[in-house]
Amino acid sequence: MLFRSIDEVEGGPALFSQLGLPRPLFAQMTCDQVGCVRRGEWEYGLAFDGTITRIVPGRAYWVRLEADLSDLQPGPAPLDQIGGAVFDMVDDGYVIEELDDGSAILHLYSSYRVTTRINWYAGWWLDRLMADIQGYILRVERVRSEAAG
Repeated sequence: MLFRSIDEVEGGPALFSQLGLPRPLFAQMTCDQVGCVRRGEWEYGLAFDGTITRIVPGRAYWVRLEADLSDLQPGPAPLDQIGGAVFDMVDDGYVIEELDDGSAILHLYSSYRVTTRINWYAGWWLDRLMADIQGYILRVERVRSEAAG
């Protein structure tokens, strides 16, 4: 299943993009069961292959992430460091929370690994950048969900 390409205006302005980090372009899932792969492609040739580790059909799924830097192009950020000794993305999870009024909230959880001598400082910044990226992705999903009715 292919999730259509993300138009820049769908997610609105984002700090991470202004700082030169790539924005997500699209994602594709091969199927919807444990072991299947969801591939997410980002600007500058960055990609993540996420293997589904847990799924509750129609309600939630979690993926273990692996960065694919094989098509990486030069960009304003040191993207070639992802998956290295200092920084790596570990996993993502999407959970739909149904509310009593019939509406729902989509939650996005992400884990990363950072290994530096200043983890507290790097972690502080990464937490904020990850929240900004997650907010962007969730805004795209909200715009699409609301447009679909």
